[in-house]
Amino acid sequence: MRYRITLIVTIITGSLLIAFGIVNLLTGKYYAGFPEIILGFTALISNIYILIVKKKYTAPALTINVLVIFLSIYLYWDGGLYNTGIYWCIAFPGLFISTRGVSRGAKWVAVQISSLIILFILSRLSIITVAYNVFESFAFLIVYGFSFYILYSYERSRKVYQREIRRLNEMLPICSFCKRIRDKNGKWHSLESYLNREADIDFSHGVCPECGEKHYPEFMGSEKD
Repeated sequence: MRYRITLIVTIITGSLLIAFGIVNLLTGKYYAGFPEIILGFTALISNIYILIVKKKYTAPALTINVLVIFLSIYLYWDGGLYNTGIYWCIAFPGLFISTRGVSRGAKWVAVQISSLIILFILSRLSIITVAYNVFESFAFLIVYGFSFYILYSYERSRKVYQREIRRLNEMLPICSFCKRIRDKNGKWHSLESYLNREADIDFSHGVCPECGEKHYPEFMGSEKD
């Protein structure tokens, strides 16, 4: 399911990139227009082909991540339509994590932030001119980092819960006599040790009334008296 969503999102992103390129060409920004159209068409055609042939490749997720990096650089540098480009960049962490997972998505977030920081430093050295001043750039970093932290924490927690649910839903091979459980390596463990190791569950031992009557009748009898 995630793979198909990634393909569709990549096709949409490629189409948007082509649209940005056309707008830039019409406004005379050829330095941005031609690369955007080339990247957009490459992503669009390749991913439509993959969607039609129904074969799985690693290209869609990688393509969309590269496109998003280039798009974020352009939006921070140029400002986009009505200078709203920086707001689009805030949504990109969710795109990285949804297409590449938590760990790999975090690495792509680091690449994106690093590229924007490089642009910011170059602008402060008067080598290039970006669309946003110091205050806007720092405000963006704070909001971006906060949104990424919330999303990252949620995804990590969700994966832990899913792993625990899958573990609890598994069929456990248990001995009919001693009630020991066999793990995936073929080793047998007591019920207490298995649950403690796999689910981090601790036990507090006691004696139920039936077992008390059977094994300790003298004590149970005295309690009745």
